Amino acid sequence: MTQLAITDKVKTFVAEYMVDFNATHAYQRVNPNVADTTARSAAARLMAQPEVQELVAQAMKDRLQRIALTVERVDQEIARLALSDIRSLYNPDGTLKPIHELDDDAAAALASVEVTEIAGMPMSVRKVKTFDKVAALTLAAKRLGILTEKLAVGGATDLPPISIQEAARRVAFTLHAGLLDKRKRDALGS
Repeated sequence: MTQLAITDKVKTFVAEYMVDFNATHAYQRVNPNVADTTARSAAARLMAQPEVQELVAQAMKDRLQRIALTVERVDQEIARLALSDIRSLYNPDGTLKPIHELDDDAAAALASVEVTEIAGMPMSVRKVKTFDKVAALTLAAKRLGILTEKLAVGGATDLPPISIQEAARRVAFTLHAGLLDKRKRDALGS
């Protein structure tokens, strides 16, 4: 296979590909007068080129750095959801806290807020919904290797089987301990 020259048109194709991750559409945006079948085959040929794959990989890496999406950040967000406490959404008198008063962890746990507006009246929050805590705990358990979807075949183990609730409890404890350790390290400046 011959080496592909990285022209401005190829760079534009990669930039367009990063818009929606659809190579055919990217090719058509760069070459608007090309038929669908031609665009599909030409885009596939381009995407098969190692030079284009490298450009796409670099563009993806740059994007992830720009938005600060790292494994640590993903784990942090999973931990926020898994360890969320609905009480953090409320004042001591039982009223819902205004959004601007929520700490980062409480705000991250909110999936939606339903607000009612009546002409001439102040806005009021009717309903808040949090993300699925069990799903977050399950995901966290999988990330920590505590819960797997593998089917064990063979002899007996020394470990008794545990319920999903027990696995979730263990994950929550482990994540909470790790979060406390991280906060201590951050407070010490290390």
